[in-house]
Amino acid sequence: MKIRPYKKYNGRENLLIELDGFERLPKSLDFSSPYFHATILLDYGDIPDEVSIDDPLIDFLDSLLDRGGAYFICGGTAGERIHNYIDDLILFDEIDKKWKYPLQPGKHPFPADGCILTTWHDDESVEEIIWYALHAAYSPDVCMKENPTNLFFLMQSSPYLEKVKECLENPSGVDPDY
Repeated sequence: MKIRPYKKYNGRENLLIELDGFERLPKSLDFSSPYFHATILLDYGDIPDEVSIDDPLIDFLDSLLDRGGAYFICGGTAGERIHNYIDDLILFDEIDKKWKYPLQPGKHPFPADGCILTTWHDDESVEEIIWYALHAAYSPDVCMKENPTNLFFLMQSSPYLEKVKECLENPSGVDPDY
């Protein structure tokens, strides 16, 4: 796991995290806020065809929820699948009434329906996804008061990596070409 900080934008810290495999987010990794927005760009070739609850990918996603993930922006060809895995983790946790994630109802002063949001952007360009993460992704007010950190997760071998770096080096110049 390689972590590269970028300058703050819109009041939020931005970190690019290059993955060489799926592993839990280290507890020693400090953010400027207890909450974060995770932009995850993965293709089908990056993830297993089938996963079980003890798969490293699921453990990785569980660690993001456990560390205070408030908003998950999922892109690449596997964006919808990643989005569904995150939603399933939240749902199974709520069904089992474990309430282990810090942003679930009853764990924090959030609305009764919780605070964890997920979106998928399979058919959007890297620029559109990064623009959305930097300009349009907002959590409930209680999270936003803390200026959540933006975390961008990609595999080190990702074809999107250079474009994401370019966007994060000049965030005000990101043009989604709408």
